[in-house]
Amino acid sequence: MKTQKGRGCLVALFIIIVIGIMIAIISSGDSDKKLTSGQVTYVVEGTATKANVNYSKDGGSQEQVADVTLPFEKILEVKYGTPLVIIAQNLNDSGTITCRILVDGQEIQSATSEGGFVAVSCSGMNMPKP
Repeated sequence: MKTQKGRGCLVALFIIIVIGIMIAIISSGDSDKKLTSGQVTYVVEGTATKANVNYSKDGGSQEQVADVTLPFEKILEVKYGTPLVIIAQNLNDSGTITCRILVDGQEIQSATSEGGFVAVSCSGMNMPKP
């Protein structure tokens, strides 16, 4: 009888250890993702009320959004090392239009243009904070 109790305890201990290892593996996978990518925020704002916006996404693909109401904001998860670009064109006869790129909440570039139908562009690289 003592042998069966001992085996039951060993099996329970083994199961607990396996579950602990699985949790550690799953948790480390989440932290690796956080170390290899960052949150990118594209912002277009100004006194202009409408714009066409084109921005880069993860993997280098582009997204175009036509006739958006300003202010415009797009938040993406993007791998570190990815080039970032946003171009916006004022669709009004006058006004200012500003683009901004933020990586993990920190602004890395901004630019402003003034006038009717002018374009503005911002670019940078998605890099982790030092």
